[in-house]
Amino acid sequence: MPNVFDPIKIGLMEVKNRIVAGPMMSNTDIDGYVTQNTLDLYDERAAGGAGLVHVEACAVRKDGRPFDQIGLWHDRFLPGLRHLAEVIHRGGAKASIQNANTPAASSFSHCVAR
Repeated sequence: MPNVFDPIKIGLMEVKNRIVAGPMMSNTDIDGYVTQNTLDLYDERAAGGAGLVHVEACAVRKDGRPFDQIGLWHDRFLPGLRHLAEVIHRGGAKASIQNANTPAASSFSHCVAR
């Protein structure tokens, strides 16, 4: 029987163990861009020993952001996302990302604290 510390293959990706650091909203982006705070947070998460670090919900639509989220809706975000992946890899983990494909943010008004 496999151990949590045994490597695992997910598709073509080899992960060093079966520990996943799950996505947790950080609100460290600025206007969708990865910031130094984002990089520092994920650097710490990757250094913790997880084999896979799952990056928080990232918006695939600009109008589908009920709160601050890293942006995926334009190529201008790619350099920051690339740097984020490099930081996670340097920490010894693989990176994955949670796509947040939400409708227009106005439909989330009932979720926002007032």
